[in-house]
Amino acid sequence: MRTITCTEIFPCTPQKLFDALHTPSSVRAWWNAERIIVIPREGGVFTAAWGEHEDDPIHVSSGTYEVFAPPHKIVMVDLKYYAQMGPTMPDAPISITYDISSHSEGAQLKLTHAGFPDDGEGDAYFEGCVQGWKMSLDSLRSYLETATSNP
Repeated sequence: MRTITCTEIFPCTPQKLFDALHTPSSVRAWWNAERIIVIPREGGVFTAAWGEHEDDPIHVSSGTYEVFAPPHKIVMVDLKYYAQMGPTMPDAPISITYDISSHSEGAQLKLTHAGFPDDGEGDAYFEGCVQGWKMSLDSLRSYLETATSNP
């Protein structure tokens, strides 16, 4: 199985980073989604939708919180992805893990997006996720820099 791993340092406390990763208004701001629904607990759900038409979204991403341990860890499993066009998610046990720790410059995030088949199935989806995480983490950084400078 293939895995995407990113480690980034953010200018905030671990709690602020944790909150930015699951609070609907925060996620909507840095992920540029139109709608976010979160039930923030183990067994809870995370769903994001893009597209201005609620009855016809451009794409939707959702998962179940297997681990929800503030302010240090979130694990989402049972990931589902719908897109009107573009690559589709392979039928595989794909998960996302956010590990958060203190760092001398703020908070460190280790993101692990795991479970991509390595047999060529879903190559386009995998590459889209690699690029998507680069853009999303840059957006998260900008969001946190603005949020911490305007308390």
